[in-house]
Amino acid sequence: MKSDTEGLDVMEAEAKAIRLAGGRLGAEFEAALDVLEKTEGKVIVTGLGKSGHVGRKMAATFCSTGTRAVFLHATEAAHGDIGVYAPGDPTILISKSGTTEELLSLIPAMRRNQSSIIGKTLNEYEFNN
Repeated sequence: MKSDTEGLDVMEAEAKAIRLAGGRLGAEFEAALDVLEKTEGKVIVTGLGKSGHVGRKMAATFCSTGTRAVFLHATEAAHGDIGVYAPGDPTILISKSGTTEELLSLIPAMRRNQSSIIGKTLNEYEFNN
């Protein structure tokens, strides 16, 4: 049988992780929020693999909280789904490595659509292609 305090221990560990993550937020995060708050269109969220699963959840959460959003599967984008873009729609790219070929190949189309690009990677990487 598990300890009576195990649930509390897990919640305290999660609270600590949230505090640590909050301490890492800076000017880049504020700039991303500013872009998202000012958008008049929809937010496009994209990723592949596990990052794609996270992206789907993010898009669903945006919609649930009143922000229009759609998940764009990076591979499907190359086969016609890129048409989901309207000029100015911001894009959130999620990638563990930051070097996922399918995501990087979307950047020219995003730029043509004047999409602000918000990148989140586990590894440090600049989306400047």
